[in-house]
Amino acid sequence: IVSFNARAVIVPMNLPLQTSTGAVAKAPLVLIDCETDQGVTGHAYLFSITPSALKPLTAMVTEMSALLAGDELLPFEIERK
Repeated sequence: IVSFNARAVIVPMNLPLQTSTGAVAKAPLVLIDCETDQGVTGHAYLFSITPSALKPLTAMVTEMSALLAGDELLPFEIERK
C-alpha cells in the first residue's frame, strides 16, 4: 500500500431509498482510492448514513493511509491492526 486518497461526495439517487424514517434521495459517500506500489489503484466507496458524518469519515480514511503505508495489501492482516 502506498496511500489512500479519500473524498466526500453527495450523489443523487435515481430511485430514493425508502426507510422507516423517510426517503433518502441523496447518497453521502466517501470515495476511496488505494494506490499500490505495483501501479494498481483500487476503488471503493463508504456509504454514510448522514452528510454530517462525511468529514470525519474522510479524515479517518486519510489517517489510515499513514498507518498502512508500506504494508502488503492483505485484508485479514490489515483487519488485525
